[in-house]
Amino acid sequence: MKLKSFNLLVISLTFCLPVHGQNAVLPYQDSSLPVELRVSDLVSSVTTPVRALKGFEKIYLRRGETRRVVMHVAADDLKLWNQKMQFVLEPGEFEVHVGSSSEDIRLQGNFEISTK
Repeated sequence: MKLKSFNLLVISLTFCLPVHGQNAVLPYQDSSLPVELRVSDLVSSVTTPVRALKGFEKIYLRRGETRRVVMHVAADDLKLWNQKMQFVLEPGEFEVHVGSSSEDIRLQGNFEISTK
């Protein structure tokens, strides 16, 4: 997974789903596959979901095929309601999870938002 670009508006993630080996998506047959992008805020001022769903796409793969998937997460998608009931984007480290469900994570990575 590669964090392609980041600014205060959009995060672009580009990743390829493995189709062979231990984390194979489709080892035996053609199939459609849900691809979920989930984000965890590792340290925040309030409690946040462990793996919040931020993007979803359903793709079709043939046996042995690799598909590049691009998903975008806007800065507003990472905001939270703080203790003062303000909708803010807090600086800190975030973890990205990609898989077919919250319990089937195939790729993960981290990025950081700073105040600088």
